[in-house]
Order: sequence, then structure tokens, then C-alpha cells
Amino acid sequence: MGRFDRRKLRLCAVVLGASAVHCAASPAPTPEAPPAVAARPPSPPDGPNVPGEVRWLVLQSWRFGAYDASGKRTARGWADLGFDLDGRVTTAALSKSGEQTCRHLEGSPHDILTDGRDGIDNQFGSVVVAPLYSICPTLPHGDIALGDSFTLLLRLEDVGGPDDPSAPGSLFVARRSPGATDWILDDALLEAGMSVSKVRFPSGFVRNGRWWSGPTNVTVPLELPLCDISVPFRLDLRALTVRLDGSDGMLGGFARTAALRDAQALLLPAVGICPGTADYDIAHNTVEQGVDLVADAPGLQALGRVCNALSVGLGFVAKPTAPPTAHGPFVPAEVVHRCK
Repeated sequence: MGRFDRRKLRLCAVVLGASAVHCAASPAPTPEAPPAVAARPPSPPDGPNVPGEVRWLVLQSWRFGAYDASGKRTARGWADLGFDLDGRVTTAALSKSGEQTCRHLEGSPHDILTDGRDGIDNQFGSVVVAPLYSICPTLPHGDIALGDSFTLLLRLEDVGGPDDPSAPGSLFVARRSPGATDWILDDALLEAGMSVSKVRFPSGFVRNGRWWSGPTNVTVPLELPLCDISVPFRLDLRALTVRLDGSDGMLGGFARTAALRDAQALLLPAVGICPGTADYDIAHNTVEQGVDLVADAPGLQALGRVCNALSVGLGFVAKPTAPPTAHGPFVPAEVVHRCK
């Protein structure tokens, strides 16, 4: 495990609120392709339901937006990941005035709540990703692969073609043994054996060859591969989409303050950033100052209230897979702390 760069971490704290790539060492930005996913999910297509088949997809990698799939730095890749969660387009000026947003924490840069493209809310990409590259030297400059110890399986039901107004879906946590081909589902996310997941999308549909979850409000237990360990990360999911072949996936939601603190408490000591040190406080404050939503408030915003949740947008790549063959309890891998 490589050592983190304290100088870069402190520089990230100084430029907090600017584009995440300002803090990550890489070549100059390259032009980006036009966005493929709308900031606000569409409605289902018109017409009757089209009877179809069940399809399974397995997530292979995450995309954080600081680099493209080839490893080239992107200027504002985070701004195209995720969705407009609060129905508002927050500019730098509106962030400073606070006219339509929750109140950011004392000491935060005035433009900290600035949205991405067309109102996309993704403070994870805007504020958190850059420090991650500073403290995790091994983090890939490109797609971040999911290993055999944790991934997500997406089951799409009754998919009848490229436009289908009803194609429910469900999400599963899965793993497999090294060298094995069959996936094992985590009991913690199952309700009845292997047949029913706790994370379901009854309003799912297909439009223009892309599956959409429809409106949703569920908590998903993610694991992010960071600094050579898997960091548990609880996400309140609000939208999920992927092309039927598994390409160009996207999810959007938010992490509550408690979930952020739990993730930091595991990750930072694992890389030698110990509680009570200046580096720990810098990393902690960087995330705390980036919160931009109000969990459980109507529309995820409440004027005058202190922001208490961080918007998250993640891209992903998936591929078709065979149905899982077994289920069982998962035992989290032990994380070794480097702090005494």
C-alpha cells in the first residue's frame, strides 16, 4: 500500500469546492464526449407492456469522473455523473447567496454547493474524489475494478425490447471465490431465499435501449475499493440506469453524515491518517464541508437548515452474467489500522 501525499491532501483542502481534478496529478485535461445520460430521469415510454425475458447484469467497475476509461484526466467529469436530486440548478452565485439551498457548514467555500451539468448533484465527485487520489496512490487512473469479494448484480424482469413501459428490477450484493464463475448472493439483502431482494424497483422501464429504475428511495450497502481495501459505504439510492448490454451505467443518491463518518473512520486509519492529527482533521473537514442536501426533507432541500447529506453520482460498467446459484452470509474482510 503506497503512502499518501500530505502536501497534496493539504492543497486539496485549500482549493476545496473547485473541480476535483485540481488536486490530482495527471496530464492536462482532454475534451470530453457529449453526455449520454439526462440529468433528470425520463418518464416511461407510451404503449402497452411488452412481454419479455429476465436479464442479469454484474457490475465490473466504478467510474469516479476524475479520469476517463483510458486513464486520461477529465476537467469536469464528475459534473456528468449522477442526477439532479433536488430539482434545482445551483450556480456558484446561488451557492454563495444561499437563496435556494440548505446552509453549508461554517468555514466552507462560498461556491461549495455549485451543481454539475443541468443541476446534477454530485459532491462526492466534486469534493471527495480529489482527496481520495491524494491518500490512495494506488487508485487507478481510469475504471476502478470490482473484485470477486464484492459486487452488485442487477436483475431486470420482463424486458421486451428497447422500449418497454414496465420492466421491474432488483439489486443484489454478491461475491464469488477466486477462480469461480458462479456468484453467491449476500443473505443480508435477501427477504426470501434467493428469490426476493430488499432492494427492488417495481417501476422500472426501458427507454431507447436503456433501463431506468423509476422513482426509488432505498438504502444500498456499497463497498468502494480504495487504498487496497474495501470500504463499506451506505448509499441512499434515488435513481439507477444502465444500457441493456451493461454499458454506460449511472447511479445517483446521497450519503448521510453518519455514513460518511463511518467510512472515514475505517479508511483513514488504514492508510496511516490517525485521529487527533492535522491530516485526519483536514480529510474529515473536507468531506463535512461538502455536504449539500438535507436527508428526509421534501425534495432533499430545506432553506435555512444545515446541510447533512452528501450527494453522490457514480458511473459504472456492467456486463451480462448467468443467474446466481447460491446464497449465504457475508463476513466483512478485516481492515488493519496503522494507527497506534
